[in-house]
Order: sequence, then structure tokens, then C-alpha cells
Amino acid sequence: MFVPSAVSLLNALNVDRSTFEKGGTVEVPVGLLKLLLQIGLAAADFDEDSYLRENPDVAKALGNGEIESAHVHYIGFGYFEGRQGGGPEVDEKWYLNKYPDIAAALREGKIKSGKQHFHLIGAAEGRSPNIDQEENAAQWKKALRS
Repeated sequence: MFVPSAVSLLNALNVDRSTFEKGGTVEVPVGLLKLLLQIGLAAADFDEDSYLRENPDVAKALGNGEIESAHVHYIGFGYFEGRQGGGPEVDEKWYLNKYPDIAAALREGKIKSGKQHFHLIGAAEGRSPNIDQEENAAQWKKALRS
């Protein structure tokens, strides 16, 4: 895949190298943000069976030949529509042990499951869905807070 050089991207975004290296905030056009997310989604784990199970309209469209694949649909549309099933598997037992506040919320009836919490709130809080994703979740949390 072609990716423009860092120099050309920084120039297009009107960001000088010192600002980039020091950190801070950069205004990114929505189209660029969407493209960057799509590149990440293309490389991320994808659970096709779960995505099709959670999204029967996509399964029907795939069966009718209206879309190329469930993964392509997720990358192009489903992720941005907030569709479930394509992302990482939530290890319910691990998640509730790792995050006792979530286990308490479940016991108190405030949430239906750890999986629901992760997809609606936990991912944005930087929580990990399973032990294998802890490092990735920590990187996203740090990047979103910088």
C-alpha cells in the first residue's frame, strides 16, 4: 500500500517537525482520519462469523452478492456505523476479573455483560478486551490522552 512520506503529510497538515516531535494537537481532516482508521482496521483482527451473526442484513447482502465480503463491509461502513461483531473477542471472565468495577456494575444490574461494557464504553476508556490485547489497549489509551 502506498503511504505518502512523513514530510509531505506534515506539510499538507501545516505541521512543522518540531511540533510533531514535541507532541500536541494536530487538526486532521475527517477524510484522512477515516483513511487512517480503515488502514488500521484492515490489519486488525476480524471475526467474520460473529460479524455476520450480529448483522443479518450484511449476511443477506453477502449471500446475494451485493457486497464483496463482510470484512470489506466492516472496514468501509460497519465500523463507522457502530456495528458489532467485527472487533476483538471479549474474554468475559478475564475482563470481569481484570476490572472489578465492571464486575460490580454487572452484579448491580447496571450493565448486561462485560462484552457490552467493552463495546459501548470500555474500549474508549482504554480497557483491554482480553489478555492478548493489553499492550495494544494501553497504546491506544496513551495516544488518546496525549
